[in-house]
Amino acid sequence: MNASPSPANFASLGPIQREPVKLKLSDQERGFYSNMYAQVNPEGKRELESQAVVQFLMSSGLELPKLKQVWDVAARTSNNYLVREEFYVALRLVAYMQNDMPATENSITMNIVPPLPRFDDNKSVTPGGPPRGGMAP
Repeated sequence: MNASPSPANFASLGPIQREPVKLKLSDQERGFYSNMYAQVNPEGKRELESQAVVQFLMSSGLELPKLKQVWDVAARTSNNYLVREEFYVALRLVAYMQNDMPATENSITMNIVPPLPRFDDNKSVTPGGPPRGGMAP
């Protein structure tokens, strides 16, 4: 796996304008995704820079071709960044892939709720649970 991935590995950079994917979050997802968003966006910006998102998604253990699929579905506003809702879509798609479920816009539309995604390089906390993840061996 490339240690320093570039956003160019995911899609051509530039503006895109597509209808947002309608995502209905469970209470558990809402809390978890909000925590992940804060980790990637400590400055509280409206837009998450693609490099930060790419680095974060790489910690899911998914290979670049799968992460490119995630990006292709999630990035609706621009390929240079994700807004909060797009980041949440990306997290749901990662969870689908980690659980061998169809990671498609249709799965989101049908509101198929998978287990929470796992990220090895983050000491994330599951709401109401112990720290998850840790450093990969």
